[in-house]
Amino acid sequence: MLLVVVLCWAVLAAEANTCVAYQCDSQGVTWPDNVCAMSDSTNSTQVYIRECRAQQFCPAFQVAYGWSSSASCLFPDAPMPAPAAYSGERCDRLRICIEGVCIGGICTLPSICVNVYDCGPGSFCSQGKCLLQVSMGGACTFDTDCVNTAGCDIGVDGAAGTGVCIQYSGLNPGATVQSCEGSATFLAPHALCSSGYCFETQTPGQFKCSGLLSGPSSSPIRCPTASSTCISNMDYISWLALEQPCQCGLDGYFYCPFFPADPEYMDYLADVQTFLGSPTLINCNTARHGQQGSSFSMENYFWCAQNLTTAETYHYFRVAAYPMVLADSCVLKVIMPAYYEVEKKEEPYPTHGLLLLGGVLLGGVLIYLLLH
Repeated sequence: MLLVVVLCWAVLAAEANTCVAYQCDSQGVTWPDNVCAMSDSTNSTQVYIRECRAQQFCPAFQVAYGWSSSASCLFPDAPMPAPAAYSGERCDRLRICIEGVCIGGICTLPSICVNVYDCGPGSFCSQGKCLLQVSMGGACTFDTDCVNTAGCDIGVDGAAGTGVCIQYSGLNPGATVQSCEGSATFLAPHALCSSGYCFETQTPGQFKCSGLLSGPSSSPIRCPTASSTCISNMDYISWLALEQPCQCGLDGYFYCPFFPADPEYMDYLADVQTFLGSPTLINCNTARHGQQGSSFSMENYFWCAQNLTTAETYHYFRVAAYPMVLADSCVLKVIMPAYYEVEKKEEPYPTHGLLLLGGVLLGGVLIYLLLH
């Protein structure tokens, strides 16, 4: 689906349901050489941080999770590559080909394909042959059959080729979809719905896109307690609401995440649609498009494309890392420098160099948090 996976960005202290608060260098704190993060000796939920020298970064999260009482500044060894390169993608000693060999900096293609991973960018596998991705309105079986900006609307038990390629977020509220993991009492994510969600109608086996779901008020919304949840408006089609757990900010407080119809989320979705249709993905294997029923996230393509613009980077962080980005500027400068750099810019401009270093830091945070 097109909606970003709601990552568990909450950084918890040893005590249950408690957020760690990050505070910039303050008077009275004695810093050992090269140390950039330290926990308060009397309060495990308080971490003090300070900037590192140029080109270095601070692994402050290891202190929050109790791996150590302090963290030292580090030099990134190299820009973090994709874990592996697919057929037709660029490869080197760090970006290893899943299949075939790296020849001339490109992963070779097999003569006969078994799945989409065996085909080059812009194509998918059908009966042992690599074919060009299907345009809007064409027949499909999987999301990866369709062009990057579309997914396959097909029933759970639908026969091969009976689906239709439809633009992500292209179906209006109330539009019919062939399958949905929701019910008459539960909303489920759906990439093709502009609302981001679907439900089962009173007629069993019939599914529709829900109405638009927005937060109860303008963000940021601070949660009264750690166990609180955030509930959207009740949409006028399904008459259901969406409930999401509160998440930790870097300031030590819990906040409500964005809902799909909130302005910030809508800006992100517009950026994603533009990004997916851009020529920057010409060197990315179709497998990064996502599998049937999976969740689309910009980082699926990020490591291959390596060239998001400032606007795309800003909206990505603003949604995927929210409410972490509510921290003071000095905290963001240390922990989330890529977001800090784009937030302070007034106009979008290409940020290839910025993301080379920022990608290392983003990748570290993504991988670290996804494992916890």
